[in-house]
Amino acid sequence: MLDNIDPRTATPCRTISFSPDGSTLAEANYLGFITLTDLDNGRIKSRFLSQTALVETIRFDPLTENLVIVGAGFEGYRDFGVAKILDQSGNRIGELKGHFDDITDIGFLSGPGHRVVTVGLDFRTIVHDLIEPKKSWVWDGYTDYLNMVKVRPKYGGQFAIAGDAKQTYILDADDRNIVAVLNTPGDTNGLIWSNDGRYLIVGDDHGELKYFDSANKWEQVHSAFLGGAVKKTVSDPKHAETGISACYDGRLWS
Repeated sequence: MLDNIDPRTATPCRTISFSPDGSTLAEANYLGFITLTDLDNGRIKSRFLSQTALVETIRFDPLTENLVIVGAGFEGYRDFGVAKILDQSGNRIGELKGHFDDITDIGFLSGPGHRVVTVGLDFRTIVHDLIEPKKSWVWDGYTDYLNMVKVRPKYGGQFAIAGDAKQTYILDADDRNIVAVLNTPGDTNGLIWSNDGRYLIVGDDHGELKYFDSANKWEQVHSAFLGGAVKKTVSDPKHAETGISACYDGRLWS
């Protein structure tokens, strides 16, 4: 069976995402190929070239199940702030514009409407309204590269953003204001909310996880040190109140 694998796709995986119902795994590699795998039977559903360089982030749109991708390559050049919308066969069906440099992360707001949040290397945060584009919101109060966005559960239009600056921000897209500013010195690449939206955990390049409590004026109430720089933190699908951090020590921390 190995003879049937396209050698161009046999390169390290850069990012993954699960479909909203958990039935499909999307993998993207450093050459810009995306592979969709049916997790019920392990078979490949589709494989296609999405762009001409690495895919930085891939997400399933929870409303349409289309793929939204960003990365450092667009038709042979850098992204120039464009997020691509693809169907699961690889057809490009739309783009999200507005950034001046590469987008690094994507989030989907809950609540009414259809809104997508993007953050990027141009220090900007954009809430794209896909139904009424004139209602899109650009927030440019960050002072360095942005690495992550994480939507707050149970709080409508609220989300956290973090990156290379010394602060993590909680923003509200409905009221278009800043909910809180958290002191998080050190490059930040790991964000995760508790399922009730009360706690935000911020992981940084010093290997520290900081716990902030919204019910206690957003004070830091706990910290934990892992074995290396925290590069990504996700919810454990088997244990609702558990997060998993991927660190530069080569291990996953739970």
